[in-house]
Amino acid sequence: MPVSPLSTRSLFATALIALTLPLSAQKMATRTGEAPGPWILGTIGVGKGVDAKTPKATALKGIAIKIGDQGEAAIAYDLDLCRVVGVWTGKFTTPMNLMSRGDYPTALGDVSFTTGEGPGFIAGKAPQVWKDARPEPFGPLPPGQARFKGFFVNGRKTILKWNIGGIDVLEMPGYDEVMNGGAYFTRTFYVPPTKQPMQILVAGNPQADNPFDVPTHKRTEGAVEGLEDKERVMQSTPWVHGDHGEVMIWAAGDPDGSMWRKLNGQLALEVAPHARPATFQVAYWTAPARDPDGRGAPLFFHEPDINLPALLKGGPAHWPEPVVTEGDTATAKADSAYVVDTIKVPEPNPWNAPMFIGGFDFFPDGRAAVCTFHGDVFIVSGIDDTLGHVTWKRFASGLYHALGLKIVNGDIYVTCRDGLWHLRDLNGDGEADSYEAFNFDVKVTKSFHEFVFDLQTDPQGNFYFAKAGPVKNGGRGFDEVMAHHGSLMRVSPDGSKLDVVATGFRAPNGIGCGPHGELTTGDNEGTWTPVCRLNWIKPGGFYGVVPLAHRDPLPTDYDRPLCWMPKRVDNSSGGQVWVPDDNRWGPWRGQLLHTSYGTCSLFGVLREEVSGANVPSAISPRPATVMQGGVVRFPVNFQSGIMRARFNPKDGQLYVAGLRGWQTTAVKNGCFQRVRYQSAAPVRMPIGLHATKRGVRLDFACELDAASAADVQNWGVEVWNYIWSSAYGSPEISTMGAAVTPTEQGKDGAMQYTNQQMAQKKHDTLTVKSATVSADKKSVFLEIPEIKPVMQMAIKFGIRSADGGEIRSEVINTIHALAEK
Repeated sequence: MPVSPLSTRSLFATALIALTLPLSAQKMATRTGEAPGPWILGTIGVGKGVDAKTPKATALKGIAIKIGDQGEAAIAYDLDLCRVVGVWTGKFTTPMNLMSRGDYPTALGDVSFTTGEGPGFIAGKAPQVWKDARPEPFGPLPPGQARFKGFFVNGRKTILKWNIGGIDVLEMPGYDEVMNGGAYFTRTFYVPPTKQPMQILVAGNPQADNPFDVPTHKRTEGAVEGLEDKERVMQSTPWVHGDHGEVMIWAAGDPDGSMWRKLNGQLALEVAPHARPATFQVAYWTAPARDPDGRGAPLFFHEPDINLPALLKGGPAHWPEPVVTEGDTATAKADSAYVVDTIKVPEPNPWNAPMFIGGFDFFPDGRAAVCTFHGDVFIVSGIDDTLGHVTWKRFASGLYHALGLKIVNGDIYVTCRDGLWHLRDLNGDGEADSYEAFNFDVKVTKSFHEFVFDLQTDPQGNFYFAKAGPVKNGGRGFDEVMAHHGSLMRVSPDGSKLDVVATGFRAPNGIGCGPHGELTTGDNEGTWTPVCRLNWIKPGGFYGVVPLAHRDPLPTDYDRPLCWMPKRVDNSSGGQVWVPDDNRWGPWRGQLLHTSYGTCSLFGVLREEVSGANVPSAISPRPATVMQGGVVRFPVNFQSGIMRARFNPKDGQLYVAGLRGWQTTAVKNGCFQRVRYQSAAPVRMPIGLHATKRGVRLDFACELDAASAADVQNWGVEVWNYIWSSAYGSPEISTMGAAVTPTEQGKDGAMQYTNQQMAQKKHDTLTVKSATVSADKKSVFLEIPEIKPVMQMAIKFGIRSADGGEIRSEVINTIHALAEK
């Protein structure tokens, strides 16, 4: 096999032979102040830029990987551009910050070199100019170019998979020290047979102050001239100027005809076409401090003796020790149909993993998979009636803000800020060995707030998630907007296609998908969002935030929500879930539920479909019908900001999970709890709502005491409106008054409502002329002569059930259209 030398260090084949030591013998210690784990996905910074807060090189979608026997070095990749960002020795990266307000994982050690921004691979012949061909500086490379496909884990080895012009290429990074000083980084490649050349970005930076002079002739093993004359060899293999001295680069084992290329300041290795699979290495030797000119550079290098495809079958477990917790089950109460049990999260745990839960789902056997904001996935077993012995087994780690999880055909899929991941255990040891980038088309910028929320599937197998807008620090206004901000997105069942379903969302922390593909989202108060809203999604819809509409011209109106919710009811919405169509969870069968992160509460949704003939819409043609309705709160509370909810197929009960990260009444950083139905207790709640031109009918789950329900003094109805504007939120204003204009200029120059304006609550009281109880005593019709479409209605009541139980509650609803009867 030919060998191509270039400035860096010599390779020792023994350093790269597959290790067979047990993982416990190779354990990497986590040093103070650095991120735990063997890798971390995120927006990764490497090197020092023009100021202390700006890294020299940044990967918006990146991965940093510990390398070396003890994790004494690291390498970072840009997963959009498929390039090496930089390498360093010493400490790993800073940890993942919960809110990441611009504080992303950044290399802590001594940086050897960084690369310029450009594609890491190019299929075909070398271009005239090595440049980024994307239309904007984020998102994946254009189709047909390099794509990141995921990575595999085998012990302390991490093997990345790229697709370069239709060819799947494997790459494994490595690191070792040199006997005479310095150290070398390696990139070992496996390239299947190919009929066209391939360019690999090796090093360089257009701003480098020591340009290299690249020899383009090939060298043959056993006939490398000048090995006995180090000066002559060094002159024929020039240097790359690194961050702290000289870097010498060699390639070993590359196919016949391969050569070095210098393209506008970038150094590339052109891999020649070859008829048999090729395994080769590129190695970087960094000169030690005592030899800054690299006079002691080693000269001997060999083609690699390693089989990368053989490493793709899984290896020893990283986290063999499970954690067992004991949960708490609620005491049954005669008058409480729904009680809350608590599955204790594993805190503390051997890995110091924070337990801010971002998503979960169930296997058919009742086990759960749970993901956390900080990037872990756990398999949870022992979820039974008592919760006395619940086992948490760490399955995956290092993900980038994992805020949604779905199990499909027994496999785990996770939505993160960088894309949709498919995690698989290849060897049956209970840990993910394959991290497949199932769909990596979603675009990422540096904005701290552009989280990717939730993960649901429809009956056809499509995946859905929502991406937030780039909200500025402080919550008002937006940073630079790109195409995917504020969108509800869909991924095809095979992961090959991503498209946008609807736009105009600010911070939709949770979605829902019904048994027939019904789509819902929440959204949170802020710019262009007067208060929290529960949306019933129509494809092509626009849901309020004008800068995130992604259409020309910009809309002057918006699609209405199913209902608005004032801050005292829900100040930060979570996701939705549909109750299964059976009797295991009581009278709510087949209905929609809504979670509130902000108030740590659960709501039943009372919905009805009405004519859309006179309801404004951004969809053309205007939908024939729209959904309207309201919510009623369940008499239960939760430990943290619940935002994900699912029903366990084994016991039929509702489970909820969430975290504490921004404004919320939560008392715990994370929770995993069960809402259990007690069939012996009555459900004293409204479960249906219907608005007509004469008034409102409420349907209840239980029989009512006719006398108390018919007494109009036991009912109170108020209405008010909000103002849809670019200001943050809205005052509650009278339906009969004029709109209120914001009077305070914000830091960004936009006009905002003052605290005094926001505090006003100008509600209109509507008279309940009569209350008529139905023959079956389960419905009450409230005659309201002044009823009309309104953004917000509150129906408060204090009545009794037929068995004498008190029903004191409130329905919060929105009316877009009134039925005749």
